[in-house]
Amino acid sequence: MMPFLALGIYTVHADEDSKVQPAQWSIFAECRMVVLAQKQAIQVINQADSNGAEAWDQVDQLLTSGKAHLIADLVTLQRDGQQAVTDNKASICTPVEFAPLRFPKRLPKEQIAEVFRSWPVLGATPTAFEKMEPGETMSLEAVVSKNGQWADLLLTARDERLTGFSNLDYGELPDGTRLGLKYPNLQSLEDHISIRVRNGEKILFGVHKLSDAEKTFELFLLRLTITHTGG
Repeated sequence: MMPFLALGIYTVHADEDSKVQPAQWSIFAECRMVVLAQKQAIQVINQADSNGAEAWDQVDQLLTSGKAHLIADLVTLQRDGQQAVTDNKASICTPVEFAPLRFPKRLPKEQIAEVFRSWPVLGATPTAFEKMEPGETMSLEAVVSKNGQWADLLLTARDERLTGFSNLDYGELPDGTRLGLKYPNLQSLEDHISIRVRNGEKILFGVHKLSDAEKTFELFLLRLTITHTGG
């Protein structure tokens, strides 16, 4: 999957005062979703426990050296007291209902296998689908302190990962050919936190073990910048 930079400026939940007077603070937030091996992940986790900025720099070095993979770089720009959402999603339609298979109305007493072997069975015909949207999402609501030194965040970050496909067999033809359907396998990595973050601070807030790769983790990191806009 290619790394993705998304900028979200969709704002809702503005209070009544902001309609009269512009908010005096703007918030820039960047969420990185990074995949790396267990050894490097533990090093970053230990570093983040004491110094989030150094952990961020350590991840930068791992990305530069090719020892880490950037899944997504999600960015929001919003005003104080408002909410922003940004995402990077794909769309997959999976069949969930099917038309019944047609079979001969009359079967001979002999050579039944030959009849089925010659019958034009092409598989199940889908009649209804379910839409799946794997990808990355960040939702952030921020309230800045009066002096602009910190902000209270309500943060949700999610990576809905497509890990592969499973084959579901539903029949077998007389010649041994198996009939089946492929269904997507998804792994959902999500963090929903309420946290106070200082202006300029960098934090590690999510650690997840991947189901399709041995000894591999995905980390969620955040950096926050608060800027005075007047008012």
